[in-house]
Order: sequence, then structure tokens, then C-alpha cells
Amino acid sequence: CVYMSAASVDAAPIDAASLWPELDRTCAYINAASRTPLPACVLAAGEAAVRRKAATPWDIGDTEAQKEEVRTLFGELLGGGVSSRDVAVLPSCSFAMSVAAHNLRGAMRARPAGRRRVLVLEDQNPSNVMQWQALCDDEGGELLALPRPADGDWASALVAQVDSGSVAVAALPPCHWCDGAVVDLAVVGAACSARGVPLVVDATQWLGAAAPLEPARIGACFVACSVHKWLLGPYGACLCYAEPSFWRALA
Repeated sequence: CVYMSAASVDAAPIDAASLWPELDRTCAYINAASRTPLPACVLAAGEAAVRRKAATPWDIGDTEAQKEEVRTLFGELLGGGVSSRDVAVLPSCSFAMSVAAHNLRGAMRARPAGRRRVLVLEDQNPSNVMQWQALCDDEGGELLALPRPADGDWASALVAQVDSGSVAVAALPPCHWCDGAVVDLAVVGAACSARGVPLVVDATQWLGAAAPLEPARIGACFVACSVHKWLLGPYGACLCYAEPSFWRALA
């Protein structure tokens, strides 16, 4: 997915040679979200971590201070006063969405038959689809993949489905991963909150390239983000916000 905000369009030209000194200049690399070329500062951090493991392998990886720093930084990136206590480090976005689906199984069961739909976008990234297919199969629900609206207004089309009263869970992204079309989650989230519909967000295509989501503002109970795209992190890791009510009982 290629996403450009208005701010990025108006920004000063990027000095690509200094930001990406190692990048092969013989290719035009246009769509790079999942295999992001690493800026020099990220490359330096990665090299330092590998050297640290080579020199002092007993002093890397599992310290609570390191985890706390990562969770705190992710909370700041999300915005809206998210605490590090609300953030978990998980192996993938699909794993995070499975955690969300498991926690929302009760909400699905509480709905009468015929009102157990899980709302997603047509051609949505499968990381936030397959878990809901399984939940629907288990709980007598229905996966509703909303077709792309002719006018491009995803938010209005989603709100109409939520207002129908048949939606039990909305599992959505802030933008479509195929073309970057923005989904106004503040508008959709307000409709979900009015109907008591949990909103689960896969923000992998958004965070690091666009504005903070502020989970409380948009009414999201889970927000997950794989770190290998716009967060410029390694493969095999995800950060996930969970609304405090889901973990307070376990503390």
C-alpha cells in the first residue's frame, strides 16, 4: 500500500542518498511497504543490536526495560494518552486479531441469530479476515465483506451496515491496503459505539505513515500493527493495543 498525506506532499524534498545510502540506485523501487528499504539510522540500530548479541548475548532481548520502552513508544505513536500497560508485544498481526476474536466471542454469542455479522471490507488484508471467518463458523455468524462503494465513501457505506443492527463486530483498517483509500474510523467508530458494536482495527498500513489514531477517540477496543512496514521494524513482531476493560480483570 502506498499512502501519502497532504503534509507529506507539501514537505521539503527528501535527500534520498543520505537517508538510504545502501539502497541500490539501479532500480526504481516504488511500492515498498512490506519490504521497506531501511534508512541509515534504522540500519545502524540493527547493526548495533547484532553486534550486541555477538559480544554479550546474555544481555539482550528479554529485559522488561526494553519491552516497556517499546510499549511506551507505541502508545505515543497511537496517541490519545495510550498507556504502555495497554500494549502487548505479539508475534504477528494475524495473531493479535485472533486474540481479539477470542475475546469478542462472548459479544458474538450475546447477539440473537441473524445479528451476528462481522463487518470487513471487500479485498481486505487477510490478517484481519480469516479469524473472523472462523469465529462466524463457530458461533453461527456471517462474514460481511462490504463491496467497494461507487462514490469511494467507505465510511458512509460502513455506517449504513452498522445502523442496520445486524453487525456484531466491525474489523476494519484505517485505509484499504490495495489502493490506500482512507476509511474515516472516527465516523464509523461513533456509529459502532452507538450500537454497542466492538471496533477492531488493523493499523499496519497506517501507523508510521499517517496521523495518530487515538483509540479512545475512534472507539476501538483493539488496534494492532505489524512492525515490519511503516514502523521499519523486523519481521515476526506486532504491537497491539487492548482497551483496558479487556485486561483489568486479569491483572
